Amino acid sequence: MILQDLGIKFELIEGSDRVGGRVRTHRFTPNGDHDYFDVGAMRFPRLWSMRRLTIHLFNKLNLNGKVVPYYMRPRDADKANNSISFYNGIHYIGDASGLTTDEFAVTKSKNGNVPDKYVGQGLNDLNDQAFGRVLRIFRRANADGLTKEEREQALRDADAELRLLDPLSTRAYLMLLGEAGRQANHGLGLPAAVVQWMETNNTGTTGWYDQGFTQTLMEMADFDSQAVTHSSWVPPESPLAKSEWVCVDGGSEEITKAMFASLGQGSETAKVTNKRVTSIKQPRADDPDQRLTVTIDKQNEPSRYHQVICTTPLGCMATMDLGDCLSYAQKVAVRCLQYDASCKIGIKFATRWWQDPTVMKGRPLFGGVSYSDTPLSNVVYPSYGVDSPDATGVLICSYTWAQDAKASHPPMIGEGGALSDELKALVLRSLADIHQLSLDYLEGQFQDSFAFAWYNDPFYRGAFAIFGPAQFWDTSSEDQDPKATGGVSLFDSVKVPAAGGRLHIAGEATSTNHGWIIGALNSGWRAVSNVLKGLSDGEELQQKLEANWDGIPDEEPKAAVANIGYRVGVNGDWA
Repeated sequence: MILQDLGIKFELIEGSDRVGGRVRTHRFTPNGDHDYFDVGAMRFPRLWSMRRLTIHLFNKLNLNGKVVPYYMRPRDADKANNSISFYNGIHYIGDASGLTTDEFAVTKSKNGNVPDKYVGQGLNDLNDQAFGRVLRIFRRANADGLTKEEREQALRDADAELRLLDPLSTRAYLMLLGEAGRQANHGLGLPAAVVQWMETNNTGTTGWYDQGFTQTLMEMADFDSQAVTHSSWVPPESPLAKSEWVCVDGGSEEITKAMFASLGQGSETAKVTNKRVTSIKQPRADDPDQRLTVTIDKQNEPSRYHQVICTTPLGCMATMDLGDCLSYAQKVAVRCLQYDASCKIGIKFATRWWQDPTVMKGRPLFGGVSYSDTPLSNVVYPSYGVDSPDATGVLICSYTWAQDAKASHPPMIGEGGALSDELKALVLRSLADIHQLSLDYLEGQFQDSFAFAWYNDPFYRGAFAIFGPAQFWDTSSEDQDPKATGGVSLFDSVKVPAAGGRLHIAGEATSTNHGWIIGALNSGWRAVSNVLKGLSDGEELQQKLEANWDGIPDEEPKAAVANIGYRVGVNGDWA
């Protein structure tokens, strides 16, 4: 869309049989009332840092009429929070995060392994001690009403703090001991059993705290920060005015469908899909235009382009023959930057039984999430269609990531997303346990199902980037100030133009907002900005880019945009 707006000719090349990438909506029937669930991106926080998507792009695509509240907690939870927590075979109804009593029998005095004093202290207090100070720095950077100078300073403060903490995993941060650690505000010296308990209750999954501490903080900031409640497209009387989260009625795929339709090329999807790139090579010596050579599977002749923007997940990029296009640091980054596993299982039931007060014994659920230590991890109740009497009974029965998304479900997912008999039995049995229903009832309600594991698909090879320790910044150099704005890291290297400035790596993994659509948008903006630097009218087009596409992304300060691609030499000729 940006290239078209700037008048730059381009071709889209998509390896799979659909456009949209990890924005994917599964529909059980084409025209059913809310007969779908989002396999990929499904919810958007109305943060200042997300405004490029939730305000600017939604306006451009005329999607505002399809935006509805997304309920992280059940609707009307302030009056009656019917959220379900099911741990250690024990049910709790309500917000379990504020508990200071051992409702789930995890303490040593109840034959568990968590020292009693930590459960008595409470999860909220532990979280505030561990993460609160740094999160408050993030909140400041995301706050509404800041001047440009104040926001830039807040972002610099957050950047400097995270550079100090980036070498640590979240688990290591929480378990660190010693005076030096305390002076640097590193960790609490917590026992391993306490950290495991925090991980289970904070994230609803297993292995999440093995990621980098910086990564955990960024996610907590996204899920914790205050919303932008005065957006220009939301009338004050609208229910969206108080919604910190939103989703798209009809599924998130409505976004990518509208984007593709806006290109107005008169081209069907088939013209750009099923074209798998197998290699990208440096310009041939006999090519006077010095174009990159791109080979597409089952295409007789390669294509040549002056500039290439590659938005594939890095795991897919690693399968391409890139010759000497990448620097050594970029090759390491493509191979090493971590992606997380994620798996969703959706089931279509005969009714929305979870909204039925009789079935749910007076505790119906309209939106929100139930948490458990069963193989399902998280059950996500739809926020769309909650007031429609004809809405079909589609439920995300399991949303897992990290180790949970690798261990139990993927081996039992059949061709086309079918649930094996074993997996179907596991899901229904766990659902019955979580909701205190009979297995016979749920088996009678069952109509259809679909499951998808992102790591198993050759066109994705991972759900979203989740960086490990020291992958955002490299502060190990003896002559480098860890609070400086420079520094060469795996993350830095993938943002630098490759192949002499002709190849640009984009996608959510190359943004600090990875795991979100806004990360993909920001990375696309950066890639186009880099393309413009090689054009004779690049400065004029850069001004148009900033004017028409919501200015410079927050993660790309103007100084960085002016120098992006020049901070780090690539192949010795792009510096």
